[in-house]
Amino acid sequence: MAQTVTKSGTALINIIRGIIVDRVVSGEVNFFTDDELITSINLAKAGLFNRRPDAFNITTSTDGGETILVVDEPSDLGTASSTLVIKTWALEPLCYYAASIGLLQKSKDSFYREASEKLLEFYERVL
Repeated sequence: MAQTVTKSGTALINIIRGIIVDRVVSGEVNFFTDDELITSINLAKAGLFNRRPDAFNITTSTDGGETILVVDEPSDLGTASSTLVIKTWALEPLCYYAASIGLLQKSKDSFYREASEKLLEFYERVL
């Protein structure tokens, strides 16, 4: 059974900022707000759940002696202090996918579109 990890929204935001090199320098405004990145994480989480529900917590229950697998999509992150439980192997693709979505939503410029496509390739490769 793969191990799970609990990550806060803040931790995920920092990982994604690192992937897209969103500088956090005193006095500078970030290219992405925390809320924009939370939205990207939620969209990526939904997409990942659609393709690989086993990336999240799977439990079992019994019904009349029969064991049933229960796969529930995790709740959306509401704030940076929210947490997400995800399998360790799925953390990297989630972050690549969220970064790709964030870049696409932020700008339609060809540079950002190409960067987003490259991150989507990384997501597909590590998934």
